[in-house]
Amino acid sequence: FFFMDILGTVSMIFEISFLLGPAGKPNVNDTNVEPALVRIARVAKMAARAGRFLKLAKFMELIIFRRRRRQRHEYSASKDTASVLSSKLMLSVSTKVSLLTITLVIIIPMFAIGEYPEEDLSMKAWGQQLESTYKRAYNYLDTHPSTSTTGTFAAAVSNMQAFYSSVDYFPYRLRGYNEEVIVRDHQAMIPGASGLEEIEPIRQQNIVELAVSECLIVRDGCDDNQKATLYFNFSKPKRVEAGLEMGMYVFVIFIMGVVTSDISNTINKLVVAPLGRLVAKVRDVAAIVLNLTTPGEEDCVDLDEYDSTTQDETALLEKVFTKLTCIAKITLEENRMVQKDMDSMNAEDQGVLVDMMRISVRQNSGILATVPRRSCTNLSSTIGGGDIYFDVDLDTWDVNFLTMREEFMEPSVVFIVFDSDLMLQMEASPVEISTFRNFYRAIVKGYRNIPYHNAKHAIDVMHTVYRLLSLSLAWHWVGDVNTFALLVAALCHDLGHEGLTNPFLVESRHEWALLYNDASPLENMHCANLFEISKEDGANVFGSLSVAQYKEARRTCIAAILHTDNAHHFEMVKD
Repeated sequence: FFFMDILGTVSMIFEISFLLGPAGKPNVNDTNVEPALVRIARVAKMAARAGRFLKLAKFMELIIFRRRRRQRHEYSASKDTASVLSSKLMLSVSTKVSLLTITLVIIIPMFAIGEYPEEDLSMKAWGQQLESTYKRAYNYLDTHPSTSTTGTFAAAVSNMQAFYSSVDYFPYRLRGYNEEVIVRDHQAMIPGASGLEEIEPIRQQNIVELAVSECLIVRDGCDDNQKATLYFNFSKPKRVEAGLEMGMYVFVIFIMGVVTSDISNTINKLVVAPLGRLVAKVRDVAAIVLNLTTPGEEDCVDLDEYDSTTQDETALLEKVFTKLTCIAKITLEENRMVQKDMDSMNAEDQGVLVDMMRISVRQNSGILATVPRRSCTNLSSTIGGGDIYFDVDLDTWDVNFLTMREEFMEPSVVFIVFDSDLMLQMEASPVEISTFRNFYRAIVKGYRNIPYHNAKHAIDVMHTVYRLLSLSLAWHWVGDVNTFALLVAALCHDLGHEGLTNPFLVESRHEWALLYNDASPLENMHCANLFEISKEDGANVFGSLSVAQYKEARRTCIAAILHTDNAHHFEMVKD
């Protein structure tokens, strides 16, 4: 399309009649043709050509300044990313501004529709007047056989010339008004047409033809096949119009240049300069991190030599994160003690190291023995009275709650909330275990026995949220209240679901849709059910929270559950 635009721009020369002779075709002054459409079409063509000209200018700039760009690239490689971002933003904003300017150029002339000169109805009126006068002259000769000529038509032509003497356009030729006529088998004269023979305009598009609507006297040049025609010379108005169009070209291009330059400077100030400083900082940090040496890092990372002046920032960041991950892994693996050192400590110190700092203990045999991972097996005395033993590793994605036995569901949920590494990071448990068990049982009872949106699905989602929070080390960046609220929200996110969709509820005018004004009726219902159950005696999982903490937990639960509406999916992905 770019090369087609170049070809279209070059083709503009074929419309310059001063170089290649007559151009265009005569205009027909017909009131059935709306002049507004003609004006809009003409300006739209001008706008399209302006767009082609800009593309050609960009192409020339690419060729002429390519060497300068290459030198600039070699001069400062640290600005590569910032320059690319600046170019993309400038291109996007410039395109929008260009479209806005062209749109204004198209719309503005619509306010001057009534000033379009070819809509002058006086030309049509004079055509009717001349046809009527010609008929009157013919009838006079018919009724006066002794008279061989009449000056009636010539006087009408003179009056028309005088009428247009004060404007820039004027008639220059008449066709179909023969001076020699045959009346009752004898020859007569109706002079006038020969007095209006002037030079025809060079450009055909400066000619306006006006054909009479009806031949009052059937004759040569005015019959069923053709009509008498008046020819007008619009050379001066067309020159003025061409000048205005050229000025509009210059104005549009000037405005585009000014606005584009202003936006480019703004982007450079607000985006490019800060980004350049950030990129420079990235390179400095990369130079420090990548030069660090840690014993054992060759086992988990293989970093090639890097050159901060040639490699791009994305590759450097990738290497930095790889190196940091390796260092963290080595540090964690070295967070251990031998059994001999542990035996020399008292029970309190050993508890702090093992239970709180998660220090691993190397046995005398030299084999590393990690701290046992808490699983539901360890909770048998707490939640099962000692009569339920099973081995389920909840710190993996392989848990299948859809096939798990019912009696194992509650121990799994209680483990996540009270004994998982995620929740043990909290200073204190947000709820008593007995209260949570009552709450859990009420929640499970509130789920319906349907194929998908059931209690097993809810526990499965809760486990997924637990895994994501654990893997992302949520205790460093998510507060205790929000962590607990997210787990509760996951457990209750489909509470009371009947297996119907929001669109179905809205279209069927279900009571939930009416209650919540068609705005995520299912999700609003789930939230309401959650807090209704939490109000019950012995099941208030938020009862130990302060007023501020309760508001925060409620806000988190509501936001998390409402965002399970699929209607928000693409918006969240976009964000």
